[in-house]
This record gives sequence, C-alpha cells and structure tokens, in this order.
Amino acid sequence: MRFHHVGIEVSDINACKTFYENILGFAENGRFHFGEEEICFLEKDGIRIELIENKSKTDSGGECSHFCFEVEHLDAIIEAFSNRNIVPVEGPFILENWRIIFYQGMGRELIEFLEVL
Repeated sequence: MRFHHVGIEVSDINACKTFYENILGFAENGRFHFGEEEICFLEKDGIRIELIENKSKTDSGGECSHFCFEVEHLDAIIEAFSNRNIVPVEGPFILENWRIIFYQGMGRELIEFLEVL
C-alpha cells in the first residue's frame, strides 16, 4: 500500500490551487466537474492533492484533519512561509526524533511538515 492522494473540501478552489502552486511548488494534473463539484488534482514528487469545491454546500471548507510532508530541512520551510508572512498554527517542536510544525492552508486544512532528526 502507498499514499495516493489526500482530498480536501475547499470553498475557493482557485485560491487554494494558487496557494499550493506558489508556496509549495505543486502543479495542476487534471481538473474536471463531477456533479456539482469542481475537482482539481495537484501533484509534486509523486504526491497528489485533490481539491474539491462544491458551490451548493455552504459549509464546504477544510474537511481534512491534516496531512504531512517529510522534508530534509524544516528551517527552509519555516523561512519560505515566514517570507510570505504565514505563521505556524503549532510548533516547531521536537517529538521523539522528529521536528515538526503545522500551518493552515487556504482551505483551512492543517499541513504538517516533519524533519527526521
């Protein structure tokens, strides 16, 4: 079994897409409509994110606990977010042999970054 994608319900698919492209370097890898939903797949380094916008749902947004990216240098992530005036929701802190930090994405989802120490 391997990770395939994480789906995130969002209220503004274009703003969320821009966030993942400009901040984290993802690229669009497919976009279509399914019923009342607009769906956009983004991909980077074999990781896929499915953004789902449903204009008929008034509470649509951020329905995802969190997802995690393992990175080589957590300080580079912290600097990239700081340069864009994005502050962490939690962390950074050390848990066992991991250094982790959480940020909130445009769809109110939590994004965890983890560096193995």
